[in-house]
Formats: sequence, C-alpha cells, structure tokens
Amino acid sequence: MENRKVISFLGVNESSSLFLYFPVYITVFCVLGLIAPQTRGLTLWLLEENRPVEVATFIFLFLASIWSFKDFWLAKKQNELFFVYGFYAVFGFVMFVVAMEEIAWGQSFFGFATPESLQEINKQGETTLHNIGELQGRSEFMRLIFGLAGLIGIAFYYFPFLRRISIPKSIIFYYLIITFHSIIDVYNDYYPIQERFDIYLQRVSEFIELLIGMGSFLYVYINNRLFINRNLKMK
Repeated sequence: MENRKVISFLGVNESSSLFLYFPVYITVFCVLGLIAPQTRGLTLWLLEENRPVEVATFIFLFLASIWSFKDFWLAKKQNELFFVYGFYAVFGFVMFVVAMEEIAWGQSFFGFATPESLQEINKQGETTLHNIGELQGRSEFMRLIFGLAGLIGIAFYYFPFLRRISIPKSIIFYYLIITFHSIIDVYNDYYPIQERFDIYLQRVSEFIELLIGMGSFLYVYINNRLFINRNLKMK
C-alpha cells in the first residue's frame, strides 16, 4: 500500500492530536456556549445569518471550490484517470454553488431584491435554490448525505483506483460530527424530542455547515499538497 507524506496546515501537522481533534474541540466549545447562560446570547448571535459563522462557512466553501479546481488541474496534468480529475471538477463546481447558496448568491451582502419569478417559488423569498419547492426544509438530509459520503470517501484509500479522490482519515471527525448531528436532526423531524431542543438543534446546524466547509476545504487542500508532492517526484 502506498505510504503518503504527512501534510501540515498552518504549521499544524495533520498527524497531531490538535489537528485530528480540532473539530471535536470547537464542537464542544459551541455546545457549551449554548448551554451556559452567560455565553448563550453571544453564541446564538454568532450562529445567526450573516454573522461570523455563516461568513466563515462561505469562505471555507469558496476556498474548497478553488482548491478543488487546483486538484483537477494537477490530476489532469499528471495523467490521472478521467474520473479522478473529473471528480475534482464536479466537486469544485458543487462547492462553488453551495458557497453561493450560503450567501444567497450575494444577496446577503449586497441586499439586492429577489427576482419576482424566483420570489414566487422560493419559500423564503430569497435568491436561493435550496428553498424552492420540496427542497425547502430538507437541509438535514443533504448534510446527512454529505457526512456519510465523507465517511465512505475515507474508505476509498484502501482501493488503489479510488485512492486519488479519497478523503484523508486525519479529518474523519468532521464527518463523524456532521453525520451524528444530521441523524439526530432527521430523527427529530419524524419524532420531535422537545420544542426547545429543536430550536437549538437548528441553530447548531449553522455550525455544522461550518464544519462542512472546513472539512471540504481540508479534503481538497491536503490532496492538493499530495498532488504537488507527486509532481515534484516526477520531475
């Protein structure tokens, strides 16, 4: 089996405990922030629309899109199979769309009016796709699919023909937390636990979307460094 080089991000080695458990640390921090009366107001404010968490989510998703296209270019340059560089092209496009959906395609920042034709079918009256028709209120299913896909993607490493698109196991906790929260969210849809619990569950969803952005970016960033390392060896 191929032994790959360990990658660092912002000076933190991906094999370190800090890197591995970072999503766990910030998740605990978020939950405690909601539980403690002294910090609940601030935490809820951070999780509101157009606040730091949502802006950070957009940034990470947008960066994930850019780095995914970089992976596409490097994979194609290294004569990888079509499905490898094709996957990164598709993933980059999806990340771009999700990033723009996060900020309502700029409406959140620039405040332009929703086109009348879209306003009629968008249940929140926004310039978004995920609030149209049956897509409205289905975000938890999308998050669940993303989390499960991430866990499956980690297993790709053990299949040589899928290894180039596999997700590094060093970011497994991002996908475990996303999946765990999404399962509870879906369960709560059909078997409501408690009204107050539901409110906090929905607020935490904003944080989960941040983890999606971070996990997506780290996925394509780490793989980008691996492509670069292989490119250097080929010279």
